[in-house]
Amino acid sequence: MNKHKKMTIIMLIIGIVIIAGCTQTQHSNVVKEIEEPIKIAFISSLTGDAGIWGQQVKKGFDFALDEINSQGGINNKKIKVIYEDDECDAKTGTSVFDKIIYIDKADIITGTVCSSVAMASMNDIIENDILYIVPAATSPEITKQSDNVFRLWVSDDYEAKALAEYAADNLQLEKVAILSCSDQIASKALEENFIETFKKENREITGTEKYISTDKDVKTQLTKLMSKNPEAIYLLTPPEQTALFIKQLKDLGYKGKILTYSPAITSEGVIEQINNKENIYYVSAVSKEETNFWGEYKQKTGEDADALVALGYDSMKIIEAGLKQCGENNDCIRDYFFANEFPLSRGTIKFDKHGDLTGVKFAAHKV
Repeated sequence: MNKHKKMTIIMLIIGIVIIAGCTQTQHSNVVKEIEEPIKIAFISSLTGDAGIWGQQVKKGFDFALDEINSQGGINNKKIKVIYEDDECDAKTGTSVFDKIIYIDKADIITGTVCSSVAMASMNDIIENDILYIVPAATSPEITKQSDNVFRLWVSDDYEAKALAEYAADNLQLEKVAILSCSDQIASKALEENFIETFKKENREITGTEKYISTDKDVKTQLTKLMSKNPEAIYLLTPPEQTALFIKQLKDLGYKGKILTYSPAITSEGVIEQINNKENIYYVSAVSKEETNFWGEYKQKTGEDADALVALGYDSMKIIEAGLKQCGENNDCIRDYFFANEFPLSRGTIKFDKHGDLTGVKFAAHKV
């Protein structure tokens, strides 16, 4: 074999090896792209007084997650979820958000039900362009912080105003007192909006008293409120304290009307804990429409879904819609959310300029 022919054969072998290597690399990259999951974080109050809220939201979220992953995921990628418990505590929530953002590197977060946690974590959300889907934290300030924040429930602006109007116009109340939680942002917003609307109706707030979220006995505060002879007392409580405080109020001999916070009174098992259900009222957003979700959830789980379960389901489904349209591009998803309507478990929704739901109607209820 002459020198020229030998060199030609060597070059051909080198070429084959290079091509084979490139092909293998390209194949590995394709496999990696298909198999690499989309990372989402679910941060919620899974324990403590607000744990019942977070657990219900998680049920609906997991139902949607299983549905999506069982069908192959989104754009050939499965969804990987990192779950964290914020304990409905601002300090704990901040620590958990830091872990999710800076260590786990997730840039889509959902699950939050406590406004104090959402607000405490907002700087990290803004600085890192996190897409933040808030199922149930209701402080009006949350969605005003960033264009990347979207809420799937109505803000306290709307519920408190609707309740105040109902109290004045339908219940014909002239005097109302309020018990609110001093360390919860949502409670403060509800109180302020109720007072503002009720006074516009030329009605009177006879007194306000505070408690903190760890309190289990508020008989002293309730006695002070009762001393001013209000026709109704508005109780701003999380689920775990709702039945307890209603019992304390009735044990003190109160015969007037009791106004309550809808996410608390309608949480799983709360109404069943109330023995004396006389004169208890609330308003809630009209949210349950005839969609397939309600029947499918009942059929597969054997349980009836409540509004919080539906909110969890909708959180994952709207994230799915954004990812299908835009991939993992949060700027694109944000613009897509603002520009379109979405058919979810509770009917078709649309966001306003702040990322809040538009066109929400309320219905009044007596327990």
